[in-house]
Amino acid sequence: MTIRSPVPIAACSVLLIALPATGLALPPVLRPATVASVQAAAPFLARAFALTHVAERRFEDGTATVDRTDDPAFPVPAVLHRVRRLVLDPGHGGDNLGALGVAGIREKALTLTVSRRIAAFVRGHSNLDVVLTRETDCAVALRDRPRLANERAGDALISVHANAHPEGEAHGMEVFFLASDSSAETARALIEAEEGTLPADTGTMPWTVDAIVSDLSLAAAHARSEALAGAMARSLQVARPEARFRGVRQAPFGVLKEAQMPAIVFELGYITHADEAQVLMRPTTHVAFARAVLAALVELDRQWEAEAAPERRPAGPGTLALPRR
Repeated sequence: MTIRSPVPIAACSVLLIALPATGLALPPVLRPATVASVQAAAPFLARAFALTHVAERRFEDGTATVDRTDDPAFPVPAVLHRVRRLVLDPGHGGDNLGALGVAGIREKALTLTVSRRIAAFVRGHSNLDVVLTRETDCAVALRDRPRLANERAGDALISVHANAHPEGEAHGMEVFFLASDSSAETARALIEAEEGTLPADTGTMPWTVDAIVSDLSLAAAHARSEALAGAMARSLQVARPEARFRGVRQAPFGVLKEAQMPAIVFELGYITHADEAQVLMRPTTHVAFARAVLAALVELDRQWEAEAAPERRPAGPGTLALPRR
C-alpha cells in the first residue's frame, strides 16, 4: 500500500528536536541520557507520524486496500475451516490513553493503527472475517471487550497492547494467555499498567479465573488459548527474526477472563525504548505483525482440525457419527 504524506517532514523534525529540551514531548520516566537518542531519531519519527496520520485517515475513509497477491508469505488466500472469525481488540481508547512513549507516542493510537492494518491484511489474505472491538478512538469498558467477542461468535480473540518501562530500557514482544496465579511481580505490574487495577480477592469474585476454567464451556477455550499463544510465539519469531521475543507468559488479564474462544494478549513492544519505538511506527512492522497473526491462526486451525478428525470418520456398525461444529 503506497501512502503519500502531505505533512512537511522538515517542520516535523524541527519540532520533535526542539520539544525534548522543554520536556513536552518526552515521557517523564525517561532518563536525561535518552534525550540525545530521541533527538537523533526525530527525523525518522516525524516521517513515521506523518505516515501513520495519513494511514489512519485512509482507514477511516475506507479507501485502504490490500492486494491479495502482494505478500510472499501468503501468495494465495489461506483457507481456514475451524477458525472463521477473528476478534481484534485494540487496547485502551478514548480517555483511557494507555502508556506514553518517546516523542509523545500514545499506546491507544498505536494499537488502533496496528489492529486496522492486521485486519486489512487478514481479510485480504484469507477467508477470515475480522471484527474490531473499537474502530475509532473511543472508550470501551474492559469487560465489554470479551463480551462483544462472545456476542459476535468469534473463534479467536487477540487483544493488542504496547508496553512501557520506567527507565526506557526494556524492549521486545510478549504474548500472554490466561492464568489464575497473579503472584509474579512482572505480571502484577503489567496488569496494573494495562488495566488500571489488579484482580480483587478471588474468594469474593463470582467470576474468578479458577471458577471460569472449571466451567466446561470455557475449559476448551482456555486450553486452546495456550495453543494460540504458542503458535503466535513461533510465527512472530519467523515474521520478525531481528526483534527480541521475551516469551509466552501467563497473567490474569481481565480482557481474557470471559472469552469463550481462544484468547491472548499481544504486547507489540516497548514504546518507551527509543529504538524500538521507531520500529513500531513503521508500516512494514505492522505488516510483519499481520503475517504473524494470520500464520498463528492457520496453525491453530490445523490443530483444531486434527482434534476434530475422529468426528469425521465414517460411522461403522454400532458407532454414532458426530456432527461437525
